[in-house]
Amino acid sequence: MEYAYIALIVFTGIVALTNWRLAILLCLAIDVIRDPVRKLSEDQPVWITVAGALPWLLVMLRAFSQEQSELKTILKRFPLASRVLGLFLIAIVPGFVISCVSYSSGYTLAVIGTASYLGPFVGLALGYLFIDDESTITRFLTLYVAINSVMMIGTVLEFAHVTFPGLGGIRVDWIRYRDGYIVDLISGFYRSPDVMGLHAAHIMMFGLILASRSKPAIALMWLTGVLWGTACILLCGRRKMIAIPLVFLATYLVLSLFYGSAKRVRTLTGVVIALVFVVAVLMFSNTGLQWAEYGEYASTTLSEMPDRLNENVVGGIFESVKQSGILGAGLGTGTQGRYYVGVRTGKNARGWQEDGLGRLILEVGVPGFLLFLFAGINLVLSFRRALDLVPRESSVRDLQLLLLGVVAGDLASFIVAHQHFSGDPVSALIVTLIGGAVLGAPRAWASRNLDEAIRH
Repeated sequence: MEYAYIALIVFTGIVALTNWRLAILLCLAIDVIRDPVRKLSEDQPVWITVAGALPWLLVMLRAFSQEQSELKTILKRFPLASRVLGLFLIAIVPGFVISCVSYSSGYTLAVIGTASYLGPFVGLALGYLFIDDESTITRFLTLYVAINSVMMIGTVLEFAHVTFPGLGGIRVDWIRYRDGYIVDLISGFYRSPDVMGLHAAHIMMFGLILASRSKPAIALMWLTGVLWGTACILLCGRRKMIAIPLVFLATYLVLSLFYGSAKRVRTLTGVVIALVFVVAVLMFSNTGLQWAEYGEYASTTLSEMPDRLNENVVGGIFESVKQSGILGAGLGTGTQGRYYVGVRTGKNARGWQEDGLGRLILEVGVPGFLLFLFAGINLVLSFRRALDLVPRESSVRDLQLLLLGVVAGDLASFIVAHQHFSGDPVSALIVTLIGGAVLGAPRAWASRNLDEAIRH
């Protein structure tokens, strides 16, 4: 399996040299199979997970070399984008220096941290170049939902206690003890409940996007996929993943009030109400397989959210400042996977932070955190600029709003728990590619209208 996996990576790299858009779709397949390959390999080496990012690197090099002229239009069309990049670079320089001078072989930590912070810019640029037409992003979402829906079969198999190779976590069993019951967190074929839950959340969001843009018969198929993703996200037992599609829907509905079409909002609202009813029945039905416990645990997502946010996020920020000082402990000290490089740090650089904001404070300090905040504001203004470049009633505008909902949902997830993004560059690339597609959507709209003008 390892040789077949390596062969697929090499094949995808070769495809990237000729058709980098097609290679991105192949990268989605690599992302799906890398966890089972790692689980079934001797010693379950981490390089199998990391190697999944190599084809993306070749895709980036090919795309940037082939689309240089289009790449330059990003800064022309969105002047604030250069400010975003500049603020990021200024924010990480002190942390880079601190890591290099404070720890033996600290430059390794610094490089890992730098890669995790600059990776999103690669994703944004790729997304901008990728969406040359609406159908391009639709194919991306379709393939993602299809192959991950198949992978989710492992979730149900593990829930049903079926013995099958590749099920379960990697050397870890996740359990949540509650008053009166126990919840076993399920990974399925993925390497952890967090990763499985993230993919399930994306199935739900991408399925809703595809359903909203399809004819009724096809839309019903996608909504079935949404229900499938809902069942799996409940079984992962990670309540922060349940919040992702909720933030997605809330963001889309709010943005649509200002930027969208009222007709599309009414349609999606009706669909969501129907889905909520079905999910409620699903959550509290008694199948005899402890399903009710998962439903009860999931139902506490909103009720316990304020306490969790106060404890993990707000508490994480203040404790990080108290632990590492105003300037932080250096890049890489809070990045998932730092323990694999063998760099020893003291107690002031112990990366216990689960929340994304606490991790930022730990690595770049308070000044860097404020620079990141200003960079985020400028990125939001760039998104608004992208919306203004597309007519309100256009289907492309609605696609932009839906994709922004995805970005908001994943951002909320990062704020609560950063590991599934900082420890997995591919997950971060996929999310930021979606954000880049929002910026590139005006090109897709212009291309579509040019094609229509030519036909008429």
